[in-house]
Order: sequence, then C-alpha cells, then structure tokens
Amino acid sequence: MTSTEVITASVRNAVLQSLSEKYWLILKHRYSLDGAEHFTLQEIGDSYGVTRERVRQIEAQTLEVVVECLDSLASTSGPTTRDPIVGEHIRALNELCAETRHTPLLSDRFEQRVRDIFAQPTGDLDPLALLLARLQGIAEFKLYPKKLGSVWAIDDSTERADIALRVRQLHTQLTRRSADPFTEMELADAINARVRETQRITLWDIRLRTDLCRTIERLPDGRLQGRMAYLTRLRQVERVMKSADEPLPLTAIAERINRDSVSAGRRPIKSLNLGNQLAASGRFVPIGRSGLWSWAEWDDVETGTVLELMERCLVENDRPMTCDEVYEWVVDRRPVSSSSISAYLGMSDRFAKSGEGFWILEHWPSPSGKRLKRRSPRRRRPKHLNRVREFARQVIIDRPSREMQLIELRDRIMQEFSFSKAAAYYHISHIEELVRSPEGRGLYKSVRWIKPVEGGSAPQD
Repeated sequence: MTSTEVITASVRNAVLQSLSEKYWLILKHRYSLDGAEHFTLQEIGDSYGVTRERVRQIEAQTLEVVVECLDSLASTSGPTTRDPIVGEHIRALNELCAETRHTPLLSDRFEQRVRDIFAQPTGDLDPLALLLARLQGIAEFKLYPKKLGSVWAIDDSTERADIALRVRQLHTQLTRRSADPFTEMELADAINARVRETQRITLWDIRLRTDLCRTIERLPDGRLQGRMAYLTRLRQVERVMKSADEPLPLTAIAERINRDSVSAGRRPIKSLNLGNQLAASGRFVPIGRSGLWSWAEWDDVETGTVLELMERCLVENDRPMTCDEVYEWVVDRRPVSSSSISAYLGMSDRFAKSGEGFWILEHWPSPSGKRLKRRSPRRRRPKHLNRVREFARQVIIDRPSREMQLIELRDRIMQEFSFSKAAAYYHISHIEELVRSPEGRGLYKSVRWIKPVEGGSAPQD
C-alpha cells in the first residue's frame, strides 16, 4: 500500500471508531476520498434530509477527528507497529504547508513538491494530500486573468487580495504596457505612476511576488521582463524587432512569434492577420513594397518605396545620373536589384533620359513644394521604335478588345527582338498609341491600342 492509502485507511478507522459511518460517508463525498464523487453541502443535505448548515457541522466535527489521527500518525513516539514512512511523509507535508503560509507558491510548484513527498510522479494529486494541506490552514485560489494560474497560500482573504493585486500589476506592466526589461526600481516607478496611493507597490512587494507571476521572468542581469509567449501580439512584434535590431519580413516575425506562443497553448497567427494588426497600430511601418516592416521609432531606417528613393536620389544629387549610380545610391538604403532600377527608369513617367545613359527627373520639386517641369534635352527616340510599334500593333489589334497584359506584351517583344526587360519597357513607354488600363497592378495592368487602324476606328473607352 502507498502512504496515502495507509493514511486514508487510518482516517477511516478513526472516524468509524469515534463517530459513525454516516460521518465518514459525508467526509468522503466532500473531499472525494477513496475515489468517491464530490458533492456540495446542499447536495449532501438533500440526500440525508438535513440542512446544509447541519452538514457543515458534521464535516467540522469529523475533521477534528482527522486532525487527531494525523497527529498520532506523525508522532515519533508510540507503538512500534506504526509505519515510520507514513509519519515521515506527514511531517514533510506539514513542513511544506508551514513554509507556504509564509511564502505562497504557484500551484504547479506546490503540487510538484507534494508529489515528491508521496512519490507520485504524474497525474492529479491524491485528494487526501489536498485535504491534509487544507487542514494546515492553506488553500488554493485562482488569479485573474486565467493565464496567471492559481496560488497556494494562507487561507486569509486579506492576504489573498494583496497577492492577486500585486501579481496583476506586474503582469499588466510587463506584458501589456511594455516589452522592455525593467529594473525593480524602474518597475516600481512605472506601476506607481498609474495607480492610487493605496495601491502603490514597493520593492519588497516586487521581490516577494515575482515568483508568483508565471508570465514574467528574471534575466541574468537581474532585470524583469514579460515572457514572450504571454506578451500581447504587438508587444511580441516589438520584442522580435528590437532583438533583431533591423527590419524583418512579416513571415519571419510571425514564425518567431508562433514558435513561443504555440508552446504556451496560444493559437498561431497568420502573416496576413499580423500584417493587418501592424498596419492598424501605427507603431510599425512597412518599408515600401519590399515586405519588410520596421519599428516606427527608428529614424535611421528608410521606409519609402523604391520609386520614391530613386526620385530623392536625383533631387539630392541635382544632376543627371546613370542607372548604376542610381542603383548604388538606393541599394545603400533599401534592398533592391539593379534590374528593378533599370525597369523603373525605363517605364516610369517620373524619369526622362538626358544624353547617352543618363537619367533626370521629368518634373522637379520647387522650393514652394510644387512640382515644376524642368527644361531637359528631348527624350531620345529608341532605335527600333518603328519596328516595335508595328509588331505591337499586329499582336494587339487582332484581339477583340485590342487589349493585352503588359507582362505578355513585354515577353513577346523580348522574344521577337532579343531585348532585355529594360529595353522592352523602354520601347513600350515610347509607343504613344498604347495606354494603360486603370485595372490591375504592376506588370498585370492591361495596355490598349487606341490609334485607328486601317478600315476601322479607335475603340471607345
């Protein structure tokens, strides 16, 4: 027999000898001993035809017998037939309860120590062990919010209210209001700046209640911070970005968050949902259309689009620049490929060619903020423009709507004339008969041929 089984048998015999079987049955159903179902005072009273107050009196009277029996089992003097291991276990549990009255413990830590005493490696605690703890004047109570778990402490309403308040203050400051670590003094100042005089926290309160807040952790340097899995979503993003100290792709942020959150039982978040939260918060900014996100307080991070940076490059340098020069300037501030720079220069109406291989802005900003047209050399006519125009006319006008996707036209021209992407875009941008449809985005915009063809007229837009 295990220690708990020996103790249960001893308690049952003591109750039956001193009182009656009715008292034992009520005790058994009140505390689920011997595998019995748990009943409330009212349910037991209805079964026996008495009031719930009478059941409470019977329970109190029975517990007095139980306490005497346990004291006898724990005594080191007496008959030699008494099992010494049982007495040792009861004394160890009494010491644990006396310690818990002065230093409350999280439920999982308390239960683990009880399992160690009774050699119960896994599973729920034996109800008798919980009854023995309650007889020592300690009880379990739940904290709010639920993620904080529960605590075993002295069964005193004032003490329990103080524990709940201090743990909630620590949790709120370190997981909801900030993702940064705090020293104990900084933490006390931050909490006290938001609470009434009667709820101010001291350094002693912080040291005493830190171990009772499962959502925070102490760093090797002594500072306190919220555990990653329990931070709010946006605070988790803040922690990830500050740890990396650089802008990150949305997928990498979501992956890092889910690695900790799922292990703590939280549902994983999708990148799309996370992106919507970041966009709505105002604390994070996208870096153009690169898919990277940055912390809004970082002043040294460029957040403009590639086109905006290219335009700024020409404005700040105030001279015609080659494609390679524009690329070198932009890539120092944003990840981008040289082919993208070449394509943007050739197809965007923001830029114009100035001489062989040099580019300028089609419009330049004035000191008043308005955009003024700058006198610049005539845009050079592409060498093969007539041939490309005729080819484009042939492939487009045969279609019922005289439309096709820009990316398709680009690929057909590249194949026909062995052009690069930049050259194809450059020739397309000079064909005046082509207009872009407002529908679609980027390469998937449609282009329409609007010049009348032989025997017909331009389509009506």
